[in-house]
Amino acid sequence: MAGFIVRLDYPSSPLKEAKLAKPNFQFEKRQKELEKKKKKEEKKLRKLEKSETPAAENPDQPQPSDETAQT
Repeated sequence: MAGFIVRLDYPSSPLKEAKLAKPNFQFEKRQKELEKKKKKEEKKLRKLEKSETPAAENPDQPQPSDETAQT
């Protein structure tokens, strides 16, 4: 047995530690980008909705009626 060398780092060795799965950074980045895009679109819709409703529901501004337009 004097001529044998035992290598634990040899690929077929059952004693070698199992490799862990690598995180998929591209997938995570894409998910973050999609989330940002979704939030931006929701914000845009809220602003658009907010700018339309006060003009239609504001009681302080007098609404022109058909009677005043005819006289």
